[in-house]
Amino acid sequence: MSNLSPSDGALTPPSGPIIVAATDPSLISRRFDRDRLKIVSNARAIRGWREKTMTRWQKKLRSKLEDMRHTLRNSYVHRLLGDRIFSRHIWKFDMDAVSKGLAAGLFIALTPTIPFQMLLATVAAMAFRINLPVALAACWVTNPLTALPVYWAELRVGRFALERSGMWDLLLPFFSLETQTSNLMAQSIYLWTGALIFSTAGALLGYLSVRLLWRSSHQLKLKIKERREQ
Repeated sequence: MSNLSPSDGALTPPSGPIIVAATDPSLISRRFDRDRLKIVSNARAIRGWREKTMTRWQKKLRSKLEDMRHTLRNSYVHRLLGDRIFSRHIWKFDMDAVSKGLAAGLFIALTPTIPFQMLLATVAAMAFRINLPVALAACWVTNPLTALPVYWAELRVGRFALERSGMWDLLLPFFSLETQTSNLMAQSIYLWTGALIFSTAGALLGYLSVRLLWRSSHQLKLKIKERREQ
């Protein structure tokens, strides 16, 4: 077997290991398998973490709902409305029921109806088939610590809105502000005007926030699922 030199028309190839490292199919396949295993391992780790997190979250939610049912049983709301407050239609947990439940709860919470807020939220949940636990929880936005500051702010906003809009001039002829009763009526009108402004804004904000977060969470789940299937 003769040795050919470059002058004879044949080129001497570079050293063997460099060519093998770049073009060896088995080496490329091993690297591809290794990278794929890393991706699969990461996806499984994410799925395992997500399943554990969801399981813990679901257990906590179930425990909270059971505690709330136990609290409602034999309460004045239960005595007035009966076992209808435990209907499955007002305990369902989906985007529509939760968003409307939060909206109703916030609307009621921001009105000056503290002694009756729980009852009103329950009636609203039964009438519109919205999530009762969320509606009741939202009522606690106004509590003995926050009620006075909230009502004071509503009073100021209501007075500002009526006086600046000119509507107060239309209401003024109906009663005189010289007596204490008339002054109390005027303050009540200011308060309820501001309360309706706060309630409407709070209910709308709560409704939109839940739907936005719910859809964002759903899209994130779909992306994780697609990555896991790739």
